[in-house]
Amino acid sequence: MSKIISIIIRRVVGILSGILGLLLIAYSSYVIWDNFYSSKKAFASWDLLRFKPVISEEDDTPNFNDIWMVSEDAYAWLNLTDTNIDYPVMQGDDDYEYLNKDLYGNFSLSGSLYLTSKNNSGFTDFYNIVYGHHMDSGAMFGNLDKFKDPEFFRTHPTGILITPGQIYDLRIFACVATDAYDSVIYEIDDKSFEGWPEVLEYIRGKAINYKDIEFNENNEILVMSTCADYETNGRLVVIARMTPRWAPLDPDFGKGKDKDKDYKKDLIPPPVSGHSDGYGGTHWSLVNLICLLVTVYLFLPLHCMKAKFGRRKWMIKENRRLKDYVYNVKAFTVEFWIGWVLELAASVLAIVIFILHEDLRAPMVMICERTPWMIAILLITWIVDFIMIRYRKNKGKDNVPDSTQPQ
Repeated sequence: MSKIISIIIRRVVGILSGILGLLLIAYSSYVIWDNFYSSKKAFASWDLLRFKPVISEEDDTPNFNDIWMVSEDAYAWLNLTDTNIDYPVMQGDDDYEYLNKDLYGNFSLSGSLYLTSKNNSGFTDFYNIVYGHHMDSGAMFGNLDKFKDPEFFRTHPTGILITPGQIYDLRIFACVATDAYDSVIYEIDDKSFEGWPEVLEYIRGKAINYKDIEFNENNEILVMSTCADYETNGRLVVIARMTPRWAPLDPDFGKGKDKDKDYKKDLIPPPVSGHSDGYGGTHWSLVNLICLLVTVYLFLPLHCMKAKFGRRKWMIKENRRLKDYVYNVKAFTVEFWIGWVLELAASVLAIVIFILHEDLRAPMVMICERTPWMIAILLITWIVDFIMIRYRKNKGKDNVPDSTQPQ
């Protein structure tokens, strides 16, 4: 009995050690994959660009119906010429809501471009601030770095901002290095066309690159802000003049957030089922991935190489009677192959279930409706593995005649 308990303890310790190692490998792999995929996902792909507002050739009226099916918090679309910046602009109840949330409402390290909650959602304030993460891959506002280069700044001054009630042509005139506490840049309450010359003079003095352009009462200002990696709390700001193409469709549009939402309610069609996020509601389970890795780990004899194959080597070396050698090797082979086939079948089943039902591009959840099946497959594999190794250790020695036992 004590021998059985000792075997069980060793097996449990060995399996727990193996599981811990697998978890560390899985977590490290997930972090690497997540960083890569977050950067890749942050780029404006077809999945996102299909919601870009359509401008009619007849009246140039922006059509936000498609994107409003996904989120009513999308208030504009921003595109800067020859950059990766081609995204919807969100606005939440505060400036933290879309810091790590995408258009679909899912958690995302790259977050979204978002208009500060201090601004009017219709972009009708004179001074408007849009924030975005600085992604090293160049996604989101990562390409704002390009405007630090004088040649790029000179040759790429244009862009466009589309809102439900207006289209603005952008003219970039300043690239500024500052910090998060710059009240002149980041305070919007006291900004107006009358006081603009003083602010403009301040911007000119701090600018990395600057170009003199003209302003009139119809113009507004767009400030695009992102983090700078060269100092703590550093910020890189690209500033553009907004020139509307026509008068607002509704004279009262943009006078308040409630008015904006009332305006949109008349344009939003009924929600469509199955269109709540870009992955069609799919996800993948972390527990399912762990079960798959441990199942394959048990099938591969990496955790018990000596126990599964060492006894046969001992028999070939020590057994001096040929018929006993043939008998024992045959017995061991039959038991081994039965266990091996069962473990193989369980591993293949786990792999098939995971491949068919899990999508590593989609959001992660801890468990899902398939988790009980994955756990059951893992337990079956563990039981078969335990029985097979115990048989190899005990049965092999019992079948060897006393005269052939090693001295």
